[in-house]
Amino acid sequence: QAKERLIAVLKDKVTPKRFAREIMSSPPITLSQDASINDAKDTLLRYGINAIPVVHGEKVLGIITRQIVEKAVYHGLKDVSVKEYMSTDFEVVSPVAAIAEVQDAILGHHQRLLPVIDKGKVIGIITRTDLLRLLHEELKIEPYSAEEVPLRKHKAITRLMEEQLPEKVVAILRDAGKVANELAYKAYVVGGFVRDLILRYENLDIDVVIEGDGIAFANAFAKRFECKVKSHERFGTAVVIFPDGFKIDIATARLEYYEKPGALPTVELSSLKLDLYRRDFTINTLAAALNPRSFGELIDFFGAQRDIREKTIRVLHNLSFVEDPTRVFRSIRFEQRYGFIMAKHTQSLIKNAVKLNLLQRISGERLLNELKAILEEENFLRAINRIKEFALIKYIHPDIHLDAEEMSLLERARDVLSWYQLLYMEEKIETWLVLFLAIIDQLKDDDVMEIKKGLAIAGKHRVNILEARADAKTALNMLQMKLAHGSIKQGKVLKSSEVYNILKPIPMEDILYIMAKTKSDDTKKTISNFITHLKACKTLLHGDDLKRLGVPEGSIYSEILSLLLEKRLDDKIKTKADEEKMVKEIVSKFQGIKVSK
Repeated sequence: QAKERLIAVLKDKVTPKRFAREIMSSPPITLSQDASINDAKDTLLRYGINAIPVVHGEKVLGIITRQIVEKAVYHGLKDVSVKEYMSTDFEVVSPVAAIAEVQDAILGHHQRLLPVIDKGKVIGIITRTDLLRLLHEELKIEPYSAEEVPLRKHKAITRLMEEQLPEKVVAILRDAGKVANELAYKAYVVGGFVRDLILRYENLDIDVVIEGDGIAFANAFAKRFECKVKSHERFGTAVVIFPDGFKIDIATARLEYYEKPGALPTVELSSLKLDLYRRDFTINTLAAALNPRSFGELIDFFGAQRDIREKTIRVLHNLSFVEDPTRVFRSIRFEQRYGFIMAKHTQSLIKNAVKLNLLQRISGERLLNELKAILEEENFLRAINRIKEFALIKYIHPDIHLDAEEMSLLERARDVLSWYQLLYMEEKIETWLVLFLAIIDQLKDDDVMEIKKGLAIAGKHRVNILEARADAKTALNMLQMKLAHGSIKQGKVLKSSEVYNILKPIPMEDILYIMAKTKSDDTKKTISNFITHLKACKTLLHGDDLKRLGVPEGSIYSEILSLLLEKRLDDKIKTKADEEKMVKEIVSKFQGIKVSK
């Protein structure tokens, strides 16, 4: 036993030799020797980097930095070739160079960027940040007692996977790593799946990033395991669909840049590190290796573990909300879902985005998607309060204020939805639409139609719900008026058939909305009775029965069945025999119609 513990400690404490290829970013971003200084400025800005290798083919000729480029532009040299001002005195390393050699090249020679060269070709780059992060990790070894075996510096989450995930999912991840290995690719599971695994939230939405050809990987995986593939060549992505319907998303490692604020991103092939850098928040930048030799090894380039530990939502860079303003809504959603707090600087960046009116540039469809996602969260009320705090509600409509009365309606809508979900009704609803109706409660009908257009709300069902809002309000007023105490005192009792006729044409989402809207207990009970009993009421007789009873075919069928339903709703008839008797009585009144025995 002591021997086993000693081996375990040695494995954790004795650092295996590491090489340049393990910390390099690949494929590298490069600049042709024929590019101008202005081209260099655009490239450095586009990718958010401070230095770039200048190449002829795949051979590195020099390195040019942002500082040199900016000075050249200042001096009016923007059209001059980069090879005129690039640094040609620079160090390079091979993929198998030891970290000590990398350290000497970067720190000893004051080099911002270090090309990794294999057989005369540049295959990757190492930045000062890459090196410093590695050195920082090695300094973070904590003392341990004899009673406990410490965590590895390169933390693996294999055990966590096996504890938290279904066996089938773990097997899929291992198989993905094996297929990638056979193709000489590197595979990683990334993003929210890894985040939620660490937070112990259930999440089986698997995103796999491939350093290689993601679509080729997806096809090879699907062929072996008899799956289907839907690929998107433009983005280098694919969805692998298993025979039982389970899906995993595959993407080629890529980076994104934005031609203008709020625009959709332009996509290029990249490395895992740059792929993760395009994410919205640090907590979403985790990755876990899937290749067999490193399966489960956690990769954290941007301090995600720290922010998860400190329960912080933090953007990756200061222009994050400028590039994609929808991230403002996502930051609120994640903050409230996990009970985290936004970093102060991230909050300041949101306020600045609102001040600059950047969210006005978001398309209606994207804004609706973010709002829908928030309203589907368990803690949506806290998120809505945060939206109010940041003055974001105006982007839905300037006349929405969400005052105390409107927030109270939202709370009642939440409670009504909870009640409805406990009924386990066959009719499925879009819960977020009920809450959305509560949010826009005070708007005029014309404003609602304006919102429908502005948010690009599409789909027959959704459009019907919005268009039925006015009818739902009218129905509510009718019910409240008929159920008023004065009417009851005068002996005017509201029949079940009247309730049915008032509410039946209205979509269920609108019915739940007015149930939340009313403050009358009698009205709530009436609507509740419609949902739980009246709505499903049907006659026992059908058209064939009427034909058997000798009723000639025609419009009289619907009239008779409607009358039967009305009597059944009002408890005037209960059995099939009662219905048949009533049919005979009805048709006997019509000349020329004789009902069969």
